[in-house]
Amino acid sequence: MNDEEQIKGQIRKYADIIHTQDTAAWEDLWSEEPDNTLIAVSAVFRGFPAISRDFLEGAIKAAYSSIALSIDGEIEVHFLTQDIAVAVFSYHTECRKRGTGEPFGVKGPETQIWMRSGGVWKLVHDHYSMS
Repeated sequence: MNDEEQIKGQIRKYADIIHTQDTAAWEDLWSEEPDNTLIAVSAVFRGFPAISRDFLEGAIKAAYSSIALSIDGEIEVHFLTQDIAVAVFSYHTECRKRGTGEPFGVKGPETQIWMRSGGVWKLVHDHYSMS
């Protein structure tokens, strides 16, 4: 499997992890770099602990009883160096709000930066927007 296929596989895993809300799998997907960032629609999460604790645990798990993240169309992967790549794709979610069961969803573009660490592509930056 070439590098582009590996990154696309990691992105598909990312989508599955959002659905399962599996904290251990989520943490395994990310680099442990202290400068990791995740830019969500209404907040910025800085650093590996905050991305896991405040985004996955505090935002996703707390807000939704179920969430499905779908990747729409092609995933574009652009290599900046041999060990750093940018991925761009469109997404949409189908969610159920915790407590009320009300349906909710967002869609838009997403950009991720991946870095090869120990032979494995790890996420170091994620930015998604709503369209």
